[in-house]
Amino acid sequence: MKKHSGFTLLEILLYVVIGGITLVIVAFSFIQITRLSTTFRVNNELNQTGKNIIRQIQYNINNNMKDNKGSIISPIVGGGISSLLKIQNNTSFVQYNITQNSTDDIIYSQSNQSDINLNPTNIQASSLSFEQINNQDQNSQNGIMQAIKVKFTLVYKKPTLSGNEYDAQKAFETVIPIEQAKQTSFTPILNDNPIIPAGQSPNNNSGLAYSLRKLSGINTSANKFSSGYTGPAIRVRRDRGVDQTESDIGFTKSGDLDSVSLQNFVGYQNFLTQSEDITTTRLWTLGNITSIADDTVAPNGTTTAERVSLNIGNVTRSINKDTTLTNGSIYTESYYVKANNGYNFVQLAPTGTGFTGNTSYQNYDISTGQLSSGQLGSSSGMIERQSTINSVGNGWYRISLSATAAANGSGNITLAIVNSSSSARLETVNVASATNSIYVWGGQRHISSSLTSGPKTYQQTGADANTGYGYVTIWYDQSGNNNNAIQDITANQPKIIDGITGIVLQNNKPSIQFDGSNDELASINAFSSASPKVFWVGKRSGYTQSFLARNTTYATLTLGSDLFTSYYLNGSTTTATSSSDSLSNLNLYYASGNPVSSSQFVIGRGAIRLNGFCSEIMEYNNSPATDSVQINIKNYYGL
Repeated sequence: MKKHSGFTLLEILLYVVIGGITLVIVAFSFIQITRLSTTFRVNNELNQTGKNIIRQIQYNINNNMKDNKGSIISPIVGGGISSLLKIQNNTSFVQYNITQNSTDDIIYSQSNQSDINLNPTNIQASSLSFEQINNQDQNSQNGIMQAIKVKFTLVYKKPTLSGNEYDAQKAFETVIPIEQAKQTSFTPILNDNPIIPAGQSPNNNSGLAYSLRKLSGINTSANKFSSGYTGPAIRVRRDRGVDQTESDIGFTKSGDLDSVSLQNFVGYQNFLTQSEDITTTRLWTLGNITSIADDTVAPNGTTTAERVSLNIGNVTRSINKDTTLTNGSIYTESYYVKANNGYNFVQLAPTGTGFTGNTSYQNYDISTGQLSSGQLGSSSGMIERQSTINSVGNGWYRISLSATAAANGSGNITLAIVNSSSSARLETVNVASATNSIYVWGGQRHISSSLTSGPKTYQQTGADANTGYGYVTIWYDQSGNNNNAIQDITANQPKIIDGITGIVLQNNKPSIQFDGSNDELASINAFSSASPKVFWVGKRSGYTQSFLARNTTYATLTLGSDLFTSYYLNGSTTTATSSSDSLSNLNLYYASGNPVSSSQFVIGRGAIRLNGFCSEIMEYNNSPATDSVQINIKNYYGL
């Protein structure tokens, strides 16, 4: 064989082949090394970002809670993109929010300041949720240790032109304790001014103490029996139609009523009846939908989700239910939806006379392969955070949209099946087979405080809409005498939560509302006092209305024919009369005198009953430090 340049042709061919294999091996190894390096870098970036977000959330929580100037008022359990942690500064009433926006950023916001994005632009965050945890802690001042559980998922999206990178995500969960050192200003009033005098034992004639705040802490003295109370504040009945469950509501570590547990237990108003039975027999309007069947697992684990089959033709496909809307009110409507048979897009659009002139809409991409938080599509007439989408697992997404009613009338926010994420408002969809379908479950409509407040925790309804109201069945006595104020008759129970406006508040503190008709709470035991001294915080709508009663004697501030011989208002040393109190403001009342025969102590009863509010009542049969008690009450309620 003829040689060429010292090599045979075979040798040259072998060299080329072997060299090529070597290059391939080297190139393959380089790709693997690059991929491993990228994996390490992406995972490290997710870990560091997650830890940094947790540190920032922890700092914002505890920094705004320091010196007891702040309180956590509304983490929403399992809220996803609608999850919101509100921290309120009780001194200046500034509100701080930690939430997730529609572009998958965790946002820290404060009144009159620019939002702060807690995650970097190349990493998105989803499924943010907060949960309040109250654990018993015998070393803490009032036996309760408060913490916040935080959950979120970080998603890394590879750059468009990157060939070696890939999408990745990592879930984070942690519990952030509320630092005890920053909660030390809670001063239980009954520790310094006990109901039971030193050296005496509890009995049925030794006074009482009702409040929506913690009145006593650790029992620091054997003689101060009243300081040992560790029970709840109130027992509450929730009104959800057939659901009339009751639950005890306790206190936060800072001594306030546990408003979060209260609101989460009672729930929020859902105007849509039969929220999980979306059929025409339940008065739902189904536009060009042939059938509804319960044949798949819903987000709550029950087989109650509706398979919505579409009829043949090129028409609009929609689901809605009208309710009466009030002009100027903001309504948020939400549904759980799941793609099926290639139908991956839905839309929400306000319709009806209540939304007259409203042409806005929002499209939602619920196809598989989207980010874990879902994907908003195109829209019209919308602002940021007015619509939300969030994954709840197993292919299900919860979508919502808020709209303002422009007139009194009927209306709804229609759920429509559409062709794409850029579909026009209520466009037609051409269906060739009647087997085509999507899944729908759990409709909810409630009144919101703003267009960007997001959906509330889902509440199931039956034949009646979930009213979301909460009523007090027991107001627990914190004096140590177990003389609880009780109301067993449903119609006579005063209100603590309004289905529309939420927890009843006076001076930004929870208060119990009496209707002036039949609401009252009566003590368990009958007792008498030679010289009662009573402090209470309340507001009435008329000068002849009574706050308190013993037998047929009522506290109305009418001297000479009243339950007490003297009244003083808001710390004044001047004797008050029947028209001295302000009907438009919360007042502190101090009353004394008039011994009575053995009888029940009844809150809200009178010849003219209380149409107003009551936040706290303490009856002493000894001589408390009056100035000290009134200063404590005035400071807490901002009087």
